[in-house]
Amino acid sequence: MAAGSWWENLRELRPLLHLLLPLCVHWVAEEMTVSVLVDVTTNALCPGRKTCPQAIYINGLQQTVPYLSASFGVIYILVKPSTYAVISKASNSADQGKAQGFVAGVQSIASLLSPLAMTPLTTWFLSSNAPFDCKGFSIIFASISMVISLCFAWTLKLEAPSNRILEDNTENIEAPLLS
Repeated sequence: MAAGSWWENLRELRPLLHLLLPLCVHWVAEEMTVSVLVDVTTNALCPGRKTCPQAIYINGLQQTVPYLSASFGVIYILVKPSTYAVISKASNSADQGKAQGFVAGVQSIASLLSPLAMTPLTTWFLSSNAPFDCKGFSIIFASISMVISLCFAWTLKLEAPSNRILEDNTENIEAPLLS
């Protein structure tokens, strides 16, 4: 393999440098900022000391937060399809459209009302007149609400509809779902 062919291969890969250069800059900047953050946190938590184990733990946890929050996005994407799948299995074929429309309406109302409830709750617990010191109480409240809804979902009985129910539904196709 001649030296000229190696240089030609490198020239063909030149467009990839535009992709790799930002990654390299990010890695170098991350290594520089981590040491600075540890020093600043050490001075804040343990003034006058050279080492502070709490500062190292805090900075290590701080670096996992973006990755952890990105993983929640994957879970959030799967919520709507799985909700519709459970509703489709729980209702018979004649009522699936009505049930899914009802669920879509409930989700839309929840999207409208949840900021109206959670914003004052978050503001209240971040203020100085909170009933107790828990800055992340609104996140805890949202998590508890999701666990309660999961418990309600587990209580659903996903059984195949009987023939009698299917026959009754052919007569009541235009009947409202909540009557």
